[in-house]
Amino acid sequence: KQIGDGPGILGKVLAFAPAHEEQARYTLHSHWQIWVEELSSNKRMGLWDSDPEIRRQNREKFYEYVDSIMKSSYTTPLSFKHSCNGETDDDDKNIFQRDMQTFRDARHETLCYTENGKMLQCRECNTKFAPTDMVENTFIEKLSSYGITQHPVSTSSENRKLSMFTDAQLDVAAYSHVYDFYNENSNPVHIANPHWADEGIRTLMLQHRFEHHCMSHRHSCFKKGCECRFFFPFISCDSTYVDQDESKENVNSTPWNRLSDPHVQWISPWMLVTQRDLGSEYLNTFNCALSE
Repeated sequence: KQIGDGPGILGKVLAFAPAHEEQARYTLHSHWQIWVEELSSNKRMGLWDSDPEIRRQNREKFYEYVDSIMKSSYTTPLSFKHSCNGETDDDDKNIFQRDMQTFRDARHETLCYTENGKMLQCRECNTKFAPTDMVENTFIEKLSSYGITQHPVSTSSENRKLSMFTDAQLDVAAYSHVYDFYNENSNPVHIANPHWADEGIRTLMLQHRFEHHCMSHRHSCFKKGCECRFFFPFISCDSTYVDQDESKENVNSTPWNRLSDPHVQWISPWMLVTQRDLGSEYLNTFNCALSE
């Protein structure tokens, strides 16, 4: 038995158990269930307490824990600037997300090609944008601070992840991230161009390479139907919360039987919605330490 000398990246681990399964091509992989002290059974039960105040307090602590180990937004703040009615507009408040039906279409196996990932729109000029446009605009601004003028270029490759970088450049920057920023000197070494040593630029490249969900999806997205089973793209939200489908007389609820309590507790269908910034609609929820 191994005993840790402190909290890990998920907190203080109490127990863990894997479940192994194989894919259609017969390759094995594991799904892990991990029990942590920060989310004990008492705290989990408190999320559904019949007392609204106790439930609220437990959920606030739960949201704080989730936010400490999970991210659904780029950790490098995104910025956006575009030509709006003949003038340059850099006010992010003029950018809003399109309607729910557009998001629903973008999750569809065929309709996603109609939307082409353009989930954002300008209030002033009505121009539609993809979240990737915000990512590339952020790169442009950061590179300009090093005196580098670079703009997105058109490409015939639909699978290219960013228009201003080749996939090879993105791969090299992402794969070497841990070696460059977590060496014994804690600083990148043997890097000729200073912008490649900018942690904000490199972290954005890392997260876009590994955590960005393809706007046209993948074949595996539609194993269970014609809509993306991972629900991409997601709508941005200001804070983490539990989206609970409560109904009268427990119509949609299911019984929760526990060995520690003889009484049956009824739980409504629910889903955890994590905090997500504008421009991160296609970003996986990830753990920073695991991602790096």
